Amino acid sequence: MKQTPETLRLQLKKWQLKNKCKPNRFYFIYFVVIICLAYIVDEVTANVAPIMQHEIINNLFNNDSSRYVLVTSLCSGIAVLSFLYKTLSDKYGRKPFLVINLFGMAASMVVCFASRNWIFFSAGLMLMYFFTPCDIQVLYVLETSGDKHRGFWMSFTKSIGIIGVSFVSMLRPWALSRGWNYIFLFPAAIGLVVGVICLLFIDESDVFVQNKIKYLKHEIKKLEYPDEVENEDEKIKNRQGGIISAIRYMLLDKSLIWLFVVGLIFSLATIATGNYSLIMQPAVQSVFSDDMVSQALTMYPFAYALIEVLIGMLSDKIGRIKAVTVSASVTLIAFLCFVIGCKDPWDPFLVGLFLGLFIGGYYVSIDLFNVICAEKSPTNLRSSILSVINVSFSAGSFIATGIFLLISKVMNDVDVGYMALIMIIPSMFVSLLLLITKMPETKSILMKRKKKSSK
Repeated sequence: MKQTPETLRLQLKKWQLKNKCKPNRFYFIYFVVIICLAYIVDEVTANVAPIMQHEIINNLFNNDSSRYVLVTSLCSGIAVLSFLYKTLSDKYGRKPFLVINLFGMAASMVVCFASRNWIFFSAGLMLMYFFTPCDIQVLYVLETSGDKHRGFWMSFTKSIGIIGVSFVSMLRPWALSRGWNYIFLFPAAIGLVVGVICLLFIDESDVFVQNKIKYLKHEIKKLEYPDEVENEDEKIKNRQGGIISAIRYMLLDKSLIWLFVVGLIFSLATIATGNYSLIMQPAVQSVFSDDMVSQALTMYPFAYALIEVLIGMLSDKIGRIKAVTVSASVTLIAFLCFVIGCKDPWDPFLVGLFLGLFIGGYYVSIDLFNVICAEKSPTNLRSSILSVINVSFSAGSFIATGIFLLISKVMNDVDVGYMALIMIIPSMFVSLLLLITKMPETKSILMKRKKKSSK
């Protein structure tokens, strides 16, 4: 349908009304609570399959871990479509996609619960890989929290989500007594409930609303004064989402291209984060009982949440890039301790502590890459540029999986832990070197503007 000044003015009035409807003073409090619930659903969905990896391989993949890794790698390819879908939030708003994502993640867990073979389970995995990378709640937090405390609120809300993963570990013994697939049932119900809560009680992001008003005014002016010439750079900056528009904008800001390269190299470390259950196998085979594994997995989310909050707060103080350097260092040291602890093996709580610190250190680094990207991007292209950057993370993960499969086929008795350590040391070193030398600090960039009259 062709847009006219009249139809655009009707849209403008709708968004101006939203801009005038100021939430009450308690809104940010219950906003944080709702986002924490959304994060719990997201993190549980992302972690429930890795936590039950051993049982899934035994029951659905005939104890063939290589086939499981291959299937999960192929299923993760659906994330490319997810990133295209995520760009639509730059055009239609953050709220609709937050709600859709929550319902989608709940549906993925229902499919996994109902699985009786690896093919049906793969369909559930594809739904998981489609909805979990979207992370619309991240945009919500970054655009709603104050400019001085974005790092803290992003890390705090995610840390609550991570702690929610501990409930999966606590439910693990109960699920094993009834059937491994029961672990998916309770999180699915939570996802449906939180989706309804978001639909009823959360507002659209102020930053998005203000930007939408600005965009509609610009479009009305273009239609009313068609003779005014707009240069190509301005056209790109005024686009409302889309992968092509995002890439064209990134070509105007070369630091975002370097961030893509950094993300690709850094994500090779997923060979460690995605295979921690296999790294734990020596401990499981020699000493750890099912209860001891559950103890380690119960400790893991609390350590993860701790490093998430500390690094997030640190990034508000010393800057994003320095904070990434600290979190990457924690990742390497903790992973080395985790690998050694699984060989010995150490106390399960200690193994769980280092597991949480190395996975948390890795993912808080990825989170800070997203914060840097969001702070460097305009609101109308923010989700789209984040989607492009996230492709680098998926590509790095895919390459890491390919290397793992290749080495495991050539060397039957390869030690997953030490092989991962050999891979992640150079990948982190090179990516951090590029980040420090090619990326400017973004901590002081303003994202949330003071409201002005929309008349």
